[in-house]
Amino acid sequence: MNLNYSNRELLAFTHIKKAAGTTLSHILRINFFLKHCDVKVLSAASGNIFQAADMHKLLKLNPLIRSIAGHSVLPYGDLDQYYRKAKFITILRNPIKRYISQYQHNVEKLGYKGSFETYLDDQSSWNKQVKTIAGSEDLNLAKDILIKKFLLVGIVEEFDTFLILLKMKLEPKNFYPGYKVQNIAKKDSAIGLKVEDYLKTHEEKIEDRNALDIALYQFVKSELLAKEKSLYGSGFETALQDFKRSKKGYDRKVFWYLDYIVRKIYYQPRIHHIRKNNGLIKYRERGPA
Repeated sequence: MNLNYSNRELLAFTHIKKAAGTTLSHILRINFFLKHCDVKVLSAASGNIFQAADMHKLLKLNPLIRSIAGHSVLPYGDLDQYYRKAKFITILRNPIKRYISQYQHNVEKLGYKGSFETYLDDQSSWNKQVKTIAGSEDLNLAKDILIKKFLLVGIVEEFDTFLILLKMKLEPKNFYPGYKVQNIAKKDSAIGLKVEDYLKTHEEKIEDRNALDIALYQFVKSELLAKEKSLYGSGFETALQDFKRSKKGYDRKVFWYLDYIVRKIYYQPRIHHIRKNNGLIKYRERGPA
């Protein structure tokens, strides 16, 4: 493999499903613009992990790339072995809410026909956040990976906090953390149930199926985030409150439109072509979002 890119800076966002990833990807696209790409695996040999070989192909499409995001951007591949300055970031979500939100998404958007009781018995749905980070249901490994490989880890429930910390981490880059929430779930769910409705009859089972995720979430909230706030210094709360007051001034629509054009006209057809040639497309699929 050509290692000409081994020393380049690369921000790699591990997008956990139903955990504000669409909003964060949008923020990264606004900030990195032509230097960002939402990615998918580009070769069959990579499995479901975006590997260094995939990154090498992507850089042939655009050698300027400094930021990537996607469900396949996982920290247990070989990306950081070849791109030694790769810095991972991710966002976790309250495991109970994420689990229920995933079920509703599967039913409403993916055509899942099973009942919630059936979903509870599907082991592939358990502890998704730990499995995304570690590749298995290994809580200690997930914690170790977050400590050693991640530039920053946040939680959805403190999203603004994550952005303020990320702005500091990316200095001297002028990172703009303003945003509008993307991919908002409809208030009137086709299922017609709220989180509380599921908890009334299934709370114990939901917690049991996500016990490792709950432990990882608490670790991030009480230890990793607490440490990052401390490292920020005494000005953290002031910076956070200033941001909360000013973030409504989101005024970069022109970047959104230009980014949309680049994704739809340049990246999407080329990535689709590469995936099709490598036998990865067996059905009609959408390009990078």
